[in-house]
Amino acid sequence: MSLAESEKQIQTDVLILGGGPSGISCALECADSGLDHLLIERSQNFGGQLEEIPGPIPNMPAGSFYASGRDLSFAMLEHAQSFGCLLRAEVEIVEADLDNLTLKSKDAVYRGRALYIAAGARYREPSFENQERFKDFIHHRHYVDNHHFEGREVIIVGGGDSAFFAALAKAAVAKSVTIIHRSSNFKVRDDIRNMVEADPRIEVLANREIASLKGDRQLEAVLLKDKDSGNIESRRADVIYAKLGYVPNSELFYNQLELTASGHIKTDEKRRTSKPGVFAGGDIVSPGYDRISVALGHGSLAVKYIREYLK
Repeated sequence: MSLAESEKQIQTDVLILGGGPSGISCALECADSGLDHLLIERSQNFGGQLEEIPGPIPNMPAGSFYASGRDLSFAMLEHAQSFGCLLRAEVEIVEADLDNLTLKSKDAVYRGRALYIAAGARYREPSFENQERFKDFIHHRHYVDNHHFEGREVIIVGGGDSAFFAALAKAAVAKSVTIIHRSSNFKVRDDIRNMVEADPRIEVLANREIASLKGDRQLEAVLLKDKDSGNIESRRADVIYAKLGYVPNSELFYNQLELTASGHIKTDEKRRTSKPGVFAGGDIVSPGYDRISVALGHGSLAVKYIREYLK
């Protein structure tokens, strides 16, 4: 592996942004193809959203061999390192110049002959009245220890798989669990919904939204607005667990790439974006499907067409 590095100027053949499954897959394919490459990740950990998966992953080949998504991410990282992939953590990109295939951090300028964007997505932050006052009682990451919920009245906000999975997990330790969703259209798998509906410890309220948070020194209640009638009801709450979906990490590429209304990067079947030399995959792209196996495939497939581009 050779990188041309002069002071803070770093040049490589394939520059990869994002250390989740798609980025790591791209790095592995580059290494296997003999392409100089560098993967940069903003956090100190690799794996992206994998750490949010609490158990085995039955819908991914070999996923059941790992106790959790975090275990899988460790295995991916170890394999990539042993295979000779060049990975750098804690590199936060503050500026992108896609015309020149350049990414800039506070400390260095990274330039590739081709760029693969696999920056993924992040949790959509909730927005409640009095939210800042009660921020210590609002969580959205899976790995928050269950002792935060033990014996408490838990409100879970969301209507997808993550919210329902969270309800099942928290019901094991909480005093009560209530799922609040703003519509009657739940985007949850039938098998998961059936498990929740069969659990007497969990209540599901549709067409509700949190109007306000109440309490003195700590969260004590939420005011719920019925979106059909407009009525307001108070419900006891000690902690809120918000699972409101994800937002693509595409802000750096506004006005540089063609994006969807939701901010996802538009790509074609060859993983190409609207900018020559810039490819993308994983949760940040459209059309897409937020599955680990899809992200892995994107990273591998992109290298096939990156090689063609670099010829």
